[in-house]
Amino acid sequence: MRRSGALLYHRVMLTPRLLLGVLLGCAACGSDGPTDAAVGDAADDSARPADAGPTDDLQNAGGDAAVAVGPDSFPASAPWYKDVSGASPSADSATIIGHLQTAGWGTLKVDVSFAILHADAAVARRTFTTNGAYYTPDCDLAGVPIPAGGAIENFPANGYTCGGGDCHLLVYQGARLYELSVANIVGGLSTGTPFTGGCLAIWDLSRDYWSGGSPYGRGEQCTSADAAGFPMAPLLLTAADLASGEIKHALRFTLSNSLIRANSYVHPATHGTSPSGGGASGGANTMPYGSRLRLKPGTYPGLNAKAQMVVKALQKYGMFMADGGNLYISGTGDLAGVIGASDVSSLKASDFEIVDSGAAITWTGNCTRTPLTN
Repeated sequence: MRRSGALLYHRVMLTPRLLLGVLLGCAACGSDGPTDAAVGDAADDSARPADAGPTDDLQNAGGDAAVAVGPDSFPASAPWYKDVSGASPSADSATIIGHLQTAGWGTLKVDVSFAILHADAAVARRTFTTNGAYYTPDCDLAGVPIPAGGAIENFPANGYTCGGGDCHLLVYQGARLYELSVANIVGGLSTGTPFTGGCLAIWDLSRDYWSGGSPYGRGEQCTSADAAGFPMAPLLLTAADLASGEIKHALRFTLSNSLIRANSYVHPATHGTSPSGGGASGGANTMPYGSRLRLKPGTYPGLNAKAQMVVKALQKYGMFMADGGNLYISGTGDLAGVIGASDVSSLKASDFEIVDSGAAITWTGNCTRTPLTN
């Protein structure tokens, strides 16, 4: 079980949209991992008409030149692919790690609840009716391709029906990645109705959003389908990663809200959370959203071959703290039977250090961006 209690929220300022979110619940905000806590969806109105979508790729708002990319990849300059094995630790790394040791960060496990879907060009995009987990202007509002036979996070047997929790929907189509929180299609089929969802983030795979251009990421202070404002799919551990013999990217992990610094984030994150909204509640000796943990050099005996591959990835690329919840490295459902949930549980907080990501940024919630509508 991911956690107990009410679902958590990104926002703290009770504008009308946020008050609605508090009343209805936000399953995409500040939480992740396996769950057995069921919650109802909000605003289950009729689905909007199907939309075949645009014929062109996303407009490059940052003005960067087009970059040829491989399947499911951002440009090689994106932070997920950066070798940080020789990077300096942050000035407060020892303090934060010491607090994790004292407070107890939990037992590191591998979550195998995510599904990464692929839709070919023939799959029409469907628009959705927003629920209480949709935020303006952070979230996009456009059609999402829904391939037949797919599933959302946590509930593979249910197809597209959300049984509670974050219910992330992750779909690649061409040069786009669509990530939607609290997705739900009644009946579980791609053609079912109504189709509701929370925060949609549409990512252009030809862009490095974190190269220092303007805006940074999807915009400073802006969330995505993930609390930190990250894309999710490129950071997930997959069976293909392990089958290839080498994990070639950083990983995503979640951490208890009490161990996450309140109202704070570091790049490449663009968003934090607050205790008044049920999110991060840690003090100055805890890590901000977006922190990158790197496993210290050395050998870690007693781990099987698949776990040793995770060790090497954590030493070379690290793992980004992206959301609140139990201590999980996020992975896909096809890992079941490939790596055990507890295969890396012998790794302790003291085995890690925090890579220097620059000064922490105060999270204010003042996101400024123009949502994509096509």
